[in-house]
Amino acid sequence: MVTYTNNFKNILDKITNVLRSEFKVKVVKGLEVPGNTNCIRIVPQGSDLLEYNAHSETRQYNISIQYLFYEQERGERFIAYMTQQVSHLEALIHDNINMTLSDSTVAIDSRVGSLELDADIEDVDDYYVAAWDFSTIHTGNYN
Repeated sequence: MVTYTNNFKNILDKITNVLRSEFKVKVVKGLEVPGNTNCIRIVPQGSDLLEYNAHSETRQYNISIQYLFYEQERGERFIAYMTQQVSHLEALIHDNINMTLSDSTVAIDSRVGSLELDADIEDVDDYYVAAWDFSTIHTGNYN
């Protein structure tokens, strides 16, 4: 039987914990859409193999972070609140460039890329969505 570590789960858990400790909104892993409230969704997208050898492999894990703002009037107050929240999230990720995971390994070079405002997310209605592509690099599967 193969021995392995669920690296994706460890990375998702760490990001979720970092966001929950900082924001007063629900943070979920997956495609759940909580009704009538703001939330942050963490959705795994895939991974890219960066380095492979007999003793380990290094992957870049790609994750979508989506901040869902429940339907609100989109005037000046909303824009101020929304931009404050997205700036807060970007700064938080920057402050956690390297993250120690539950198995004591470290995910490095964590970053959010481009921000898409009012993103068109298929399964989300009645929400204004701010979406980022998050990536981090992790070496695992040590032999």
